[in-house]
Amino acid sequence: MHPRYRRKGIGYNLNRYVISELTRLGFKVYRVAILAWNKPSINLARKLGFEEVARWVSLETKIESLLDAKECECREISNPDTIWDKVSNSEMFRIAQGLIPIRWQWIRLNKRILAELMRNNRIRAIICRENLTALIPPNGEHYLPVGFINAEKFEDLQILASYLEKEKNTRPNTTIGFVFPKNYPFLSVLAQKDIFEIDETLVMELNTQ
Repeated sequence: MHPRYRRKGIGYNLNRYVISELTRLGFKVYRVAILAWNKPSINLARKLGFEEVARWVSLETKIESLLDAKECECREISNPDTIWDKVSNSEMFRIAQGLIPIRWQWIRLNKRILAELMRNNRIRAIICRENLTALIPPNGEHYLPVGFINAEKFEDLQILASYLEKEKNTRPNTTIGFVFPKNYPFLSVLAQKDIFEIDETLVMELNTQ
């Protein structure tokens, strides 16, 4: 917003109007994801009644910085029952309490929603070495956000990146972003390499029920 129009309540009133209209139409729960350094947006969300429900950490780098010579033992899965079993029984899902980012929209994932996302081609499900599971959107040209991966070691990120790089639509200079709950027990191991740009995101929620 132009500095001339800041601190006049414009953002607050616009957001309050949108929320009231959506609530009138039957929507009940609203979520926003805000980078932790963006204090004005966080304060605005709190003023609107949003409360912090989670903190996530993103690790971003170029796919080429993760490539190695290992064989990629990965395959794409189209059966939502198989994927739901892998996702719902993972430590990642438990720590996240079912709140998973799909293209930076944090969704309370369940079996029905997962099947719908897969059916509408909003996410792809990939399994590597039988246990490593990832949910990603269809390939982007410059940026690929991995909203779910139950990685426990750096090699897990390399395996997925190597698989994706072999696909025709994924270039080595594509930026890949992995997102994890801040309290994910393996995060310190995954983030120890100096190849990542690291950011923290607040997920805030307003429940009008």
